[in-house]
Amino acid sequence: MIRSTVADDGTPLPADMWAVQRNAEVPDHEVQTPVDNLDRRYRPFDERHISPPKTALQMAEYHGLYDAAFGPTRPPAQRRQFFAAASREAGSYLDTRVSPAEDPDRVIDLKAIGAIHVAKHSPHDPVPLTPLPVPRGAGLAPGE
Repeated sequence: MIRSTVADDGTPLPADMWAVQRNAEVPDHEVQTPVDNLDRRYRPFDERHISPPKTALQMAEYHGLYDAAFGPTRPPAQRRQFFAAASREAGSYLDTRVSPAEDPDRVIDLKAIGAIHVAKHSPHDPVPLTPLPVPRGAGLAPGE
């Protein structure tokens, strides 16, 4: 979402006022849409999910990003944290069980805690949502 913090007449517009104004203007931006039960309203803050580009482990090592994990005085917990960061390529956006980088021994089941939602492109789409987790080799239905 790209949003301007300037009103149509050129005056500055605070983010919370922009959200109130825009929600009234855009159809289907309601508290709960009937097809997927998601809140589609604009909010006064941005929540963006961006993936950084992948880099080779060799390049990270060349630039010294893992130097703090090596040496006889490094505690095992610090080495484990760096190893977890270096091996995070195994996951994908379809994973429902993840481990935070700061605590690689902890596993969080995102589906069990209700942190995963499938959103429909159109709130008027009558086709049922794809059940999670998505089986390996399968994908989301068109419009999700």
